[in-house]
Amino acid sequence: MVADGGSTDGTVEAAEQAGALVVTGATGRGAQLAAGVAACDSPVVLLIHADAVLAPGSMAAALDLLGQDQVKAVAFKQRIDGDRPLYRRLERWADRRCERGMVFGDSGLCLEREVLAAAGGVPPEPLFEDVLLSRALARLPGHVALAQGPIVISGRRWERRGAVRVTLENKALQTAFALGVPSGRLAALYRRGT
Repeated sequence: MVADGGSTDGTVEAAEQAGALVVTGATGRGAQLAAGVAACDSPVVLLIHADAVLAPGSMAAALDLLGQDQVKAVAFKQRIDGDRPLYRRLERWADRRCERGMVFGDSGLCLEREVLAAAGGVPPEPLFEDVLLSRALARLPGHVALAQGPIVISGRRWERRGAVRVTLENKALQTAFALGVPSGRLAALYRRGT
């Protein structure tokens, strides 16, 4: 399932050629994820960004963890595609954040549809829908487990704009969101940097 928000780069055609069901029309990250969830009928859903790929066996590991008592959702250990030492540090930070229950979209999120519904579904925000969903999940019983994965994330944005610069920009956006700046305004700033 691919939820496309109006791309013009051949994404829809490539997804259809690969055999994916494509949902079009929703714009903004949260709205796209929500549209994709609504269009499928699987009892378990995997929320994953387009620039990430699960390593073989990762989904099976996630399903095994979901079957364990008190596991309400599963994120995946990160691997940023590239050799920079900073990437390894960013991966460790992301993994620790997930273990505390704050799952950003680049770590993926696997959960039962019923749990997602109990959390209120994917918030239709253009950015930081993952933060809002993590907060909603935190109010439900159980914990988020971390599958070995890894989930491999494209290093393209870091390579093109500079790893330190992108990391600082991301942190500034997160801080602004935490201080109450609307996600729509922040999404426009984020898109300028992609």
